[in-house]
Amino acid sequence: MAAEVSPRRQHSPLRQAQAAATRLRIIEAAHAEFEVGGYEGARIEDVAARAGVAVPSATCSRPPSPRP
Repeated sequence: MAAEVSPRRQHSPLRQAQAAATRLRIIEAAHAEFEVGGYEGARIEDVAARAGVAVPSATCSRPPSPRP
């Protein structure tokens, strides 16, 4: 029987800083889109494009879970 392999976990301060910067860019892009077209006129595709991220990156509705 094969031994269980646990997933490799990354605890890089650089990666954490990059993720925080990406979240901030998404928030700022959403704010700018809301100012231009209002809540009804803002599209997630436009927010993602303005932030320079893929649409799935801009649609996460919660922060990442804390790592054990």
